[in-house]
Amino acid sequence: MILGILMCKSVKIAVLESQVERLLEKQKELTERVRANEKVVAAIGLLGSIAIAIIGAGYFAPEADAHMLNNTLMEIDYGNHDTTKQEVLLQLQSNGD
Repeated sequence: MILGILMCKSVKIAVLESQVERLLEKQKELTERVRANEKVVAAIGLLGSIAIAIIGAGYFAPEADAHMLNNTLMEIDYGNHDTTKQEVLLQLQSNGD
């Protein structure tokens, strides 16, 4: 009878060990799936951030038309952006040469 009880306990232990092994394998599989999902979420977040940055840059950037560009080029060419300089001319009296 004691032998039967010991056999019964060793069978229970073997069953429990096999269940633990299956649970560890399942945990490993789930961990791998979570890591794969994290990579996908990170990639989507990165693409979303890039898209928002591009849209934001296009929205807040000033619109440039041909007239504005031409005016800017004219200012650069003719120096209209320089400060005004005053020149004083001095005339000396002549002796009537």
